[in-house]
Amino acid sequence: MNEECDNVAIQQYCADRKLFDMLDIKCSSGNVYDNENINSEVPMVVGYKLRNIYKLGENYEMFNYSSDEVMTVKIVGLLEPGSTIPSLYNIGSSLNLDYAVFMPISNNLINNFANLDMAINSTVIFTDDETNLLNISKKSAELNLFSMQYNSIQSNIDGYLEYLNEKLQSRIMTIGIISVFSIGSMILNLFTLISRKRKEFSIHLMMGAIRKDIMMQLVCHIGILFVPAIIICLIIEGFNSTFLYTVIFSALLMIILLILPIMRIKRMDIATMLQKGEM
Repeated sequence: MNEECDNVAIQQYCADRKLFDMLDIKCSSGNVYDNENINSEVPMVVGYKLRNIYKLGENYEMFNYSSDEVMTVKIVGLLEPGSTIPSLYNIGSSLNLDYAVFMPISNNLINNFANLDMAINSTVIFTDDETNLLNISKKSAELNLFSMQYNSIQSNIDGYLEYLNEKLQSRIMTIGIISVFSIGSMILNLFTLISRKRKEFSIHLMMGAIRKDIMMQLVCHIGILFVPAIIICLIIEGFNSTFLYTVIFSALLMIILLILPIMRIKRMDIATMLQKGEM
């Protein structure tokens, strides 16, 4: 469209209700239209960022770039913020709908060469038999219609999967390096804690405490670091699969961190701990 909002060009789409249902695009207020006019008014759904320009339930005069005519539209729905539709050509990318308007699509829009060319070139067909597509192309040539040639989108999908694998490997490597340094640093911190508190630990043992009590002190020391992070994750993500994976990963990390310090405590006798604690 020739109109802008927030210095962003407004995009005009024609689509039926199946698009919204298939991609689970929902309205924050109002409803998605059915492919029927409301009296003489054409129902229209607008993107969230256009809510101050087009008011729900109001009528507006708008130029339809598909039919090349001015029409009266009625705003029947406002999309949820951040709504998107996937691009079927650039696999992995998506189109933001915050600055988009949607009107019903109908056969009478295919009334000129430009619209017909746009409709054919933007068609994506899902099929299990490529022979059907070849037959369509041959039939179009026989009838002297558009020159049609279908290309497989699989190469685009394969390219995007390769891109995702490279990104995933890079992230796993980065996480691995950070984890190694973090675990090493925290284990060293625990060894330092044990060295500082040898005398205190030995006195506890002589007073009747057991080594499990000392180990629990280490667990509490580590827990002070992990619990706040888990609480923050719960607040941000809520109780979902991401939160559960975070808790499981944190528990495994705590176990890894405590293995060496606990083994060191088990191997030290009271006399050695008391002697080194006094030095």
